[in-house]
Amino acid sequence: AQVIGSIFQSIAQSDYNLLAAAPVALYMKLYEPGRLGFVLGLVTLYGAGSAAAFALLCGRAATSAFANDTATNPAKLPAASSLAGSRWLQPETWMPAAVWLFWSLPFVVAMRGFVDLGAIGITYLIWWLYLGRDPASEKIPFRRSLAIGLMLALLFLFRRYWAFWATSFGTVMAADAVWAAWSLWRRRFGRWWAPLTAPPLAGLTAATTILFLAAPLIVRILLTPYADIYSAWQWKSSGSMLADMQTAISDLLATDGVVPVVGGLASLVGLIAMPATRRLGLLLMGQIILTYLNFRKVQAPGIHHHLLWCSGLTAAVGLFATAAAGRMTRPRGFGLVAGIVALGLLQAAAAV
Repeated sequence: AQVIGSIFQSIAQSDYNLLAAAPVALYMKLYEPGRLGFVLGLVTLYGAGSAAAFALLCGRAATSAFANDTATNPAKLPAASSLAGSRWLQPETWMPAAVWLFWSLPFVVAMRGFVDLGAIGITYLIWWLYLGRDPASEKIPFRRSLAIGLMLALLFLFRRYWAFWATSFGTVMAADAVWAAWSLWRRRFGRWWAPLTAPPLAGLTAATTILFLAAPLIVRILLTPYADIYSAWQWKSSGSMLADMQTAISDLLATDGVVPVVGGLASLVGLIAMPATRRLGLLLMGQIILTYLNFRKVQAPGIHHHLLWCSGLTAAVGLFATAAAGRMTRPRGFGLVAGIVALGLLQAAAAV
């Protein structure tokens, strides 16, 4: 009871609370109390948990791909709709694991001891919840919006700077709702306004939860001149837009790696190019760009801050590769899985 009380007290008052560290501390107490136990706790709890959430998210792309599969590849559909056990024989089932191993930044962040790794899994669960809703539905997404709001609050409380991600997600969520409402209105649906209820429901839930758990912290944040405090960490412009872009790109490539960054950008283009996944690609692209620009206005990123947008690039790779594998024949799909695994091994060898 005392430990739980300390966690809630830190959530209410501390900039860096105990919420993210508590599960790792419990793991260390049960298995290994030293530095090794700490890193193993990060990898086991947050690394594996994020990988599981990533697999759930990639399943959304497989579902989107199969929705139009009859027109693109009729021979594929019977295999996808057969017994559940046969899904383990499909390449799209294994694609998320291949892509996750292809991304080295979470491993580097874990080795440096950042508990921020756990925030990735929360963001993937938020996307999974949101993309599971039919954007053209006339039903008010009450329960799903409440769940998204709670997850957004958890993300902010887990690590405060992920508010940049949360606010950017709220922006693209609002834009998506407006587009969905306009589509329904154009088709003369009576409850065309139903999609517009999702953003305020999620936002109100998130704000209420945060204020209930951390009102003193929010008051202090509102009264603190963070522009002065973080001025030493702000990104210094060279005066040349081209030079600044080169510096930003070099920093991104050096942190996340050339293959994941180029793969992520190419996957965004691929998602937008495929009608079945176009909405996924546009939402991800908007969220990544807004998060990156808003954060860079405040400060230059450390290695753990790059998770804010690199997690989105990796999500794009996972979604596109899973959707592509779902549209291929089984041999070609497994060939794509093997190719991504090979790229990941080459990148790891180059890093060594």
